[in-house]
Amino acid sequence: MRSSTPARDASGAVAQPRARACYNAALARDPGFTGKVLLSIRVGADGGVTDVAAAGLAGPLADCIRAAARRLQFDFRGPEGSTLQTSFNFVHG
Repeated sequence: MRSSTPARDASGAVAQPRARACYNAALARDPGFTGKVLLSIRVGADGGVTDVAAAGLAGPLADCIRAAARRLQFDFRGPEGSTLQTSFNFVHG
């Protein structure tokens, strides 16, 4: 995962283990599954996630990643919140 800001690095680092767990579940259903997802996380002023979008994938994997991201809590935020983006490439093997 490549990123250009500390906030983006942190969002990816926090979300990565949860995204990996979702991918492992997808692999159990389809051992050859690969894909890429762009995750957009809207963080409110209190550090809680207020909205999540996952582009590039659909179905159970995208649903799992969105649900996992909704449970995240961030220490960094602006007075009006912020939107963070990170991407994951899922490649088996």
